Amino acid sequence: PHGVAPAQDRSMIERELRAHLCASLQEMPSFVEAALAQLPSEMLTRVPDCDRSPLLEHAWHLRDCDEDLYAMRIRRAVAEDEPFLEPMDISHWVEQRSYMSRPVGDALAQFREGRTRLVAQVSEFSQEQLLRLAKRGDGCFSTVVALIGELVAHDQDHRHRISAILASYAARGEA
Repeated sequence: PHGVAPAQDRSMIERELRAHLCASLQEMPSFVEAALAQLPSEMLTRVPDCDRSPLLEHAWHLRDCDEDLYAMRIRRAVAEDEPFLEPMDISHWVEQRSYMSRPVGDALAQFREGRTRLVAQVSEFSQEQLLRLAKRGDGCFSTVVALIGELVAHDQDHRHRISAILASYAARGEA
């Protein structure tokens, strides 16, 4: 049909999209490890001037959002017929899950492990699985690929925020 790529081209586009998404997802644990693994505890737990969250909170937040929010939603959308994705209030996680008293190394290791599992699954998703739908709390629908895109955008937000915090520490001669 006019205006639609031939099936062979669509297959290539699907493979490229999946590869791009997987590469984007896979790089975040390395970024976070490189940024945080060697920092002293004081720098990890300090509330920075340029952000409302200490770096340790970012580490645990990324781990928990991966496992308990994004990956869960992606897996449900692939496994269930149009699952309802209830809105989640994660504002209580910092205190409830004791982010500020937990070791950064555990957050980094668990984040990498969970993300590696998710990337392995995403790399195997078929075109049909990438296009499966889930119903959101606002009544709209999202595809699996859109849910993955939300996770990539979440990563980018935290990458920028972590980088800004580290830059502010470096500007003061601390990092």
